[in-house]
Amino acid sequence: AAAATELKGENVILAKVDSTEENELSQDYGVEGFPTVFFFIDGVHKPYTGQRTKEGIVTWIKKKIGPGIQNVTTLDEPERILTSESKVVLGYLNSLVGPESDELAAASRLEDDVNFYQTVDPKVAKLFHLDPEVKRPALILLKKEAEKLSYFDGKFEKSAIAEFVFANKLPLVITFTRENAPQIFESEIKKQLLLFATSKDSEKVLPDFQAAAKLFKGKLIFVYVQTDNEDIGKPVSDYFGITSDAPTVLG
Repeated sequence: AAAATELKGENVILAKVDSTEENELSQDYGVEGFPTVFFFIDGVHKPYTGQRTKEGIVTWIKKKIGPGIQNVTTLDEPERILTSESKVVLGYLNSLVGPESDELAAASRLEDDVNFYQTVDPKVAKLFHLDPEVKRPALILLKKEAEKLSYFDGKFEKSAIAEFVFANKLPLVITFTRENAPQIFESEIKKQLLLFATSKDSEKVLPDFQAAAKLFKGKLIFVYVQTDNEDIGKPVSDYFGITSDAPTVLG
């Protein structure tokens, strides 16, 4: 409902279905769990696997209905973007139109949960932590978590950009919470490594776990489960049969 309110005036309709009443409809679309969110365009439906938050849903829908890429031309925009969004991509280009921009826009449509921006202004690039003198086109992914900045050094084309963003967009280690459980288990990466440890022991073992995670970006999801958290960590530990307080890693 919060996402629908924010998207008022956009060319999109948000609707809800009570599957207990619309049983046949749910079966027609193969709905197995709740909540399930589909986006319909020209009769084709695509599932939403991102975070179940207003920001996540709004970002995803805007990517589906918009141009996929936004221009940054003034010096007050970067601060707003970097404070309000958890992860963003900026392309520092020679021109806001043309082949470079087209490749960036095409890559943005392959990535549902990251907003893409472009600029030609050296001052804007600097505010996004890019060297204003760097050879263009250049690209950076910024996140709020550890390992905040990731610099792209591949060929500036759609598939390479999308692969780079996919591999680098997640935190190196995700701390397990109810909110990010879908992000972990509904990701395209189907293999996880789970570290079970108490908050006290985590200070000793997390640095090594993070160092290992760097070697497997885009291939494995590294998850930290805080076993002495009664609300979240303990039920997850019980589910996986972890009974000891000693740090344990499970694949």
